[in-house]
Amino acid sequence: KILHSTKHIVKGFNYKLLKPWLGEGLLISKGMKWQNRRKILTPAFHFSILKQFVEILIEEGNRAAKSFKNTEESVIDDLLHFTSHHTLNAICGIYI
Repeated sequence: KILHSTKHIVKGFNYKLLKPWLGEGLLISKGMKWQNRRKILTPAFHFSILKQFVEILIEEGNRAAKSFKNTEESVIDDLLHFTSHHTLNAICGIYI
């Protein structure tokens, strides 16, 4: 009963730190606001919809691994750039 209730969805203190940056989105909201937003977003991540992107995600994952292996440095200085590049490629279906 508690897990199905929208009254008991309280976020921790750390979420309050994100509120100025993210606003009252799905991550920060609670109660009925959270439930309504979740209902809108859930169909987009249904297995049948995500299934069509499996090959793209696998291919981009392999490219990211290969790119990571080919890095001459033992440490990647800008991990944000590396992950952003491959994440955007996977989302957009770009093969660079």
